Amino acid sequence: MSRWFSVVRVLNVIAGVAILTRVSNYTLRPGETGIIFRKFGKSPEEPVREGTHFLIPWIEEIRVVDMTGRPQTITLQCFLQHLQSVTVTVSILYRPDVTALVGMSKKLGFDYYTEMMKSITFEKVHSVISQSTAGELSNNLSCISHLIFETLSKRAKEKGIILENFSIVKFEFSTPYSNMIEEYHVQLHETSASCGKAKEADEIIKADETWAAWWLGFMKPMKN
Repeated sequence: MSRWFSVVRVLNVIAGVAILTRVSNYTLRPGETGIIFRKFGKSPEEPVREGTHFLIPWIEEIRVVDMTGRPQTITLQCFLQHLQSVTVTVSILYRPDVTALVGMSKKLGFDYYTEMMKSITFEKVHSVISQSTAGELSNNLSCISHLIFETLSKRAKEKGIILENFSIVKFEFSTPYSNMIEEYHVQLHETSASCGKAKEADEIIKADETWAAWWLGFMKPMKN
């Protein structure tokens, strides 16, 4: 009987060690980073890189963060320099900054970068668009997009985020302003057409005057 209890005890120890090994080991795949939170004591300040690592069961907790780029499309309402309303749709690609991941996660929460990126995108797009005119937005869109990327990238870096790409997908002026622009182009076309007809008429009149002058000059010697 004592031998049987010894065997059971050994099996329990082996099972316990197997379970402990299983719950204490974790693997981070390429593109993943881990943040260790300890229930007791100070948590590590450095994130855990990809590979297999050991975790103290019931004391430490691992949060896995996907470090690959996150695409997002945002539509926002802005006002131009002369207070015309314009709807701008932008596309961004960003990821958390691994060097600031632990500190920012403790201050602002585990998923801080998603809402933070949206907030600073609104801020910087509004700032640059408000200093631009309708003509600049229509004719120099790439320059405005690059300026927003530069200012937004710097701001995102301060907040622990890496901005990899930014572009203005499309923009639409308000309906009254779009109608005004359309009416202006129609009037411009009509004016151009009228100018063309007037110019043609002037050329015909000048040709007639030239012909009349030549005819009178030709007929005068014959009368004499």
